[in-house]
Amino acid sequence: MSLREWSSAAAAATVVLGALSAYVRHLRSGLGCQPWPSCYGEAVFTIPAGLRPAHRMLALLVLVLVAWLLVRAWRTRDGRAAATLAAGAVAGLALIGPLSGDAARDAVTLANLLGGWALAGALAWLAAPGTPEPGVRRLGLLVAAFAGLAAVNGGTIAAGFSVADCPGLPLCGADAGPAAPLHLAHRAVAVGLALAAGMLAWRLLRAARPGLAAGVAAAAAAQLATGAFLATAVPTAALATAHGTGAQLLFLLGLAIGRRR
Repeated sequence: MSLREWSSAAAAATVVLGALSAYVRHLRSGLGCQPWPSCYGEAVFTIPAGLRPAHRMLALLVLVLVAWLLVRAWRTRDGRAAATLAAGAVAGLALIGPLSGDAARDAVTLANLLGGWALAGALAWLAAPGTPEPGVRRLGLLVAAFAGLAAVNGGTIAAGFSVADCPGLPLCGADAGPAAPLHLAHRAVAVGLALAAGMLAWRLLRAARPGLAAGVAAAAAAQLATGAFLATAVPTAALATAHGTGAQLLFLLGLAIGRRR
């Protein structure tokens, strides 16, 4: 297998690992508990059997793949910077891992989220074949930037147990909580992300890449739909996980498209 193929496999494993981590965090925070939202932040759901062992085995697989990619990148002098960043992200995640069991530590939760995104982003950059069109590359990086901002903002909301602070659309309802400004900022970023993704999909269509254009458009549409459901209905751990994973996929697509060939 080539370096790009190994990187693609590692990136896919990292996305699944991040989704499992997010699902466990959302379950532990009581997302979607009854009666909602009075039990939010206090209820601790039972983690399904087999989920933690699967998470640990997947984390070990990612560790082995990243270590192999680091050795191979330095031997071949191809992608050294991205491989080193991926290894650094793995080391950082390993250091904060023992602290992640405390759901009340906002900074740890956010660092865990962003570390996973940095790892997946470095791997996606290694896996990307590159894009020749400068305009398409710029739009890809713009999508990645908006998705990254959404991750920081949304991660801060989730880490602070503030998902219920802004019910309704487009603005918060009468029951808005103290984190309502963060929610409104998150929605503004989401609009920017959707517009940038739409422009990118259009440019990809003009560049005769319909499959990639459809992937970007589908990911953006899924983001808007899951975000709307989270704002207007009782959220669930699965729905919140899907929303976060969709944003990460847009981030990775943007980075991969933004790499120069």
